[in-house]
Amino acid sequence: MVAYGDGVTLVSDRAAELLEPFDHVRLRELTTELVGRGRGKPDISLVQDLFLLSGRSVTVRGRPVDGGCGVLFELAPGEAGGREVRHRPMTPELARGIPVYIGGKPGTGRTTLARSIAQAAGQVAVFDAADLLTVIP
Repeated sequence: MVAYGDGVTLVSDRAAELLEPFDHVRLRELTTELVGRGRGKPDISLVQDLFLLSGRSVTVRGRPVDGGCGVLFELAPGEAGGREVRHRPMTPELARGIPVYIGGKPGTGRTTLARSIAQAAGQVAVFDAADLLTVIP
């Protein structure tokens, strides 16, 4: 189970093992959608099959909680039975013209893949996100 509210995220141990940071981004987007649709409609809910970043298939059931300010999601094995689904490796040709999320542990080739996709598109701007941080006294 995962619950999102106004500045609060609660995650069960099982969901924490299953979800990557990008999966939370996707669930937050569903939260925004469900909260927006559910204003004044306490019986509204959402059921959707998702493929997680890991490749696992899950069925997500979401319903508003806390007076419609938050959403509680239940995760269950999806239509693929929760099995891992194999994906083709991302290549610059496949990524052309579509938004791409690149994630992974250090040393897995994230930067190399990002640069090859950007170079294939003819647009390369490389920066370190840490350089964007400013210290506020």
